[in-house]
Amino acid sequence: AGMREAILASPIVGLDSEWRPTQQQAPPNGETTGGGGRCPLQLLQLATLEIAFLIDLPAMDTSQALSSALQAIFASPTVVKVGCDARQDVAKIGKTFPALAEASRTVAPLADVQDLEAERRAKAQGIGKKRAREGVSLSSLTEQYLGKPLDKSLQVCDWGRRPLSEAQRRYAALDAYVPARIYADHFSSLSSSSSSAAA
Repeated sequence: AGMREAILASPIVGLDSEWRPTQQQAPPNGETTGGGGRCPLQLLQLATLEIAFLIDLPAMDTSQALSSALQAIFASPTVVKVGCDARQDVAKIGKTFPALAEASRTVAPLADVQDLEAERRAKAQGIGKKRAREGVSLSSLTEQYLGKPLDKSLQVCDWGRRPLSEAQRRYAALDAYVPARIYADHFSSLSSSSSSAAA
């Protein structure tokens, strides 16, 4: 099955994006150094609990098929989109790639594992949410809930260089898979009960 069908058949999809570090600027002559050109946003990752998709945004930003697939996925009420600071990722996709702006305008339901963990800690410890959020990162949540920290050593590598290395592809896939796994195992019932209580 294609990406659209695989994700729409899943109740949860993790999402993340990778950026070119700000110190890696395009050369002064305007030439590009790999597939990313001048765009700092390089990759969108979407992962169900079974499969991950890595989308080269600078190469596909004008694809009508991609825009249509993302719009269907992001707006689907039956697929919970999960990430770590995912609202920021989605907003920057729409801002950076005008052809994908419509697709990224409505993303719901959207769950953020950092926010969910901060809410859990605030309630359990009787502290404010801002204080409860201190030290909460995807790596720390991975260690807490999955037993091993997430290796973030490739976070600031050159995400604009093509082809991506096997290590980059694995890192990118895990960055989308891990929030989905943590949400599915530890927060999905909490999130759905708070959603139904709000309705």
